[in-house]
Amino acid sequence: MACWDACQGSRTREDALNTIVEINGRKALPVRAIPLLTDWRGLSPDELAQILAGDSDYWPSFDGLSAHRLQPDGSTESIPPRWWASWVVRKLQAISDTIKARQITHETGVQQWRGESLVQLPAGVFVWLDEFKAAHANEYGPGGMRARGNPTGFDPSAHALNFNPHPDPNVAPPGLVLEGFGPNAGTGNKKLNQALVWLNAPREALAGQDLSEHEAAWFDGTLDAAGYFALEHVTPVVAAMLLCGFSPHDTTESDAESCATDGTSPEDFKRLRLTFASIDQNRPARRSLPEWMNIAAGAGRSFHPWAHRYAKHHGLYGPPRPEAEPVPTPAQLVVDVNMVSTTVNRLSPPASPPESVKKPAPQAETLNGRAHDGEEWKEQARQRAREIIARQKAKDLYPSQEDIACEIAREFRAAGKPLTGAYIKRHALKGISSATGRKFSTQILKGK
Repeated sequence: MACWDACQGSRTREDALNTIVEINGRKALPVRAIPLLTDWRGLSPDELAQILAGDSDYWPSFDGLSAHRLQPDGSTESIPPRWWASWVVRKLQAISDTIKARQITHETGVQQWRGESLVQLPAGVFVWLDEFKAAHANEYGPGGMRARGNPTGFDPSAHALNFNPHPDPNVAPPGLVLEGFGPNAGTGNKKLNQALVWLNAPREALAGQDLSEHEAAWFDGTLDAAGYFALEHVTPVVAAMLLCGFSPHDTTESDAESCATDGTSPEDFKRLRLTFASIDQNRPARRSLPEWMNIAAGAGRSFHPWAHRYAKHHGLYGPPRPEAEPVPTPAQLVVDVNMVSTTVNRLSPPASPPESVKKPAPQAETLNGRAHDGEEWKEQARQRAREIIARQKAKDLYPSQEDIACEIAREFRAAGKPLTGAYIKRHALKGISSATGRKFSTQILKGK
């Protein structure tokens, strides 16, 4: 039963998704749940991102609504509007443009948009329930602005909130919607709880089946996975890059800071780097990649599921033990910025992996049956880059090479080619730029 407030005396189906969480004694609503509350009738991911970016002219009642991030220690921090504008609004716009350009019909485009847009809202981010409900009622409620402005044409019941929705599990599985909000989210031992959640329900469950031999060979060829897993010592920065899906051979630390992968964001990399650097400063030791993975799990840090899937496939490490590496306190996370910004270009290549985890060279060089270092995929990437540049130029927009590469990477991954944007930029987009013909500032104006 849909309702404006918590329904009294109503029964909830057992398969309903309970979207309300409690954080430090106060009720909260994950941002990924918001589009589901009205069965996608209003406040879709792009609209919600615009509101949280401060562009709420079309939704005046939501002016000032802010989102917050739940930290591993149970504390919260507000997310500034500029972060939403830079990292979420533009990414969702790029996804929308790509779908519109390639959709077979409008309906197929709508279904693809639902499947791809919700995950772009960040995990572990929420709004306070009371603030959201008040703003929503003022905008869409029976006595709200829209009902007063159009008393005969506006139907408030079409926008009534249901906090126990039944979304399509292929679009909004509970693990995706509530990612970052583990059991007992409001209790003091949240870091341990998150580590146990990681143990009992590994992240690869969201990414598909167990790793195949083909995928393992692919990670060996693109990330030198076997080599790095064989090392007794991996530096904090290199570990953070690898766990976010970046190859230290082909990408730099700045690439990881600015480009997302199919499983992580630049913010995920920065948090991993900060956590690893702090632990390395306070408790110096030689740590392997599996040990860094255990530390990340114990700290509740998100990382790309490839690492766990690969390690599980080869039996290279056991489940995380959060008590083995105490997570640093917020005060301990204040580290020397020079140490955190160590580049990977000065690192030596990893040692050769042991024979037990090596894969035949022909397998490691294949990408859907093609040589991944050949020219075919590079030419495909160059052609798509030219198309993207032409499309955006028609709108007087000039995306950076990084943005172009990231859009191509998303399309390639959908086609079964797991390349990162940084890898595509480095190997295929040299000399290709949208800057040609640009005469004025490319800053996106509000409302454009």
